[in-house]
Amino acid sequence: MKASKLRGLALVIVAVVASVACGEAQTPLVNSSSTGATVGSSASPSTDPVGVGVTTTFVNFPDLHHLVWASNWTVRGRVIEERPAQRFPAENGPLGAQTPQQYYDTQIYTDYVLAVDQVFRGYPRDTIVVRRMGGTVGSVTLTNESQPELHVGDDLMVFLVPPERPQPGDGLWETGGLQGHWRVADNQVVPERGDYPTLPVAQFGQAIADALRQGPPSDMKGMQVPLQTAPAGPDLPSVPAPEAS
Repeated sequence: MKASKLRGLALVIVAVVASVACGEAQTPLVNSSSTGATVGSSASPSTDPVGVGVTTTFVNFPDLHHLVWASNWTVRGRVIEERPAQRFPAENGPLGAQTPQQYYDTQIYTDYVLAVDQVFRGYPRDTIVVRRMGGTVGSVTLTNESQPELHVGDDLMVFLVPPERPQPGDGLWETGGLQGHWRVADNQVVPERGDYPTLPVAQFGQAIADALRQGPPSDMKGMQVPLQTAPAGPDLPSVPAPEAS
């Protein structure tokens, strides 16, 4: 196959990475000008360092009400471990073992383990694993330019969803990428998305409870996670008696 055809094929493959890596909510796209790799090559990676840049697009959740109903877990936790980066198996690519190397290089992910302090939505857990695209495997470094970095010691509120298709390990993805990432600092819960409200820690659980009490937004069109799948968590404030009836 000619190089020009392989190059076009690789670009098509990259466009469907979301369905392979982490579902419809996240679509990595190769920044091919920064890869330094041969497009469509099926040869083994070079031992020289290679940098790959990835940007991601996400479903838009316009407010906290939508974000809560789109998530299987809403938890507060502290990052206690960064696991070594891994690659998704080449067989997960659209051409199986023949998937071009440039696509394969974009399939690097890193898992971060959080010690869970509070669960506002979802079943109780002592730890939870947050998965991110990005990391270094061998000579290839994938940089995720769409989400803030995670570090051991970070105190976070995160909204999480499972992968749409089976994946190695037990990693969960932040709902809507940076929309599901909130930092805890100075007794405030600060969203990464600028037009979400900053909330006092003491009021955050009540905000989640209010969103669940309202029921799912009418415009979510089946995207909401039902309470049977992700119930109110043990740390969610109780619904007042008049509204619980």
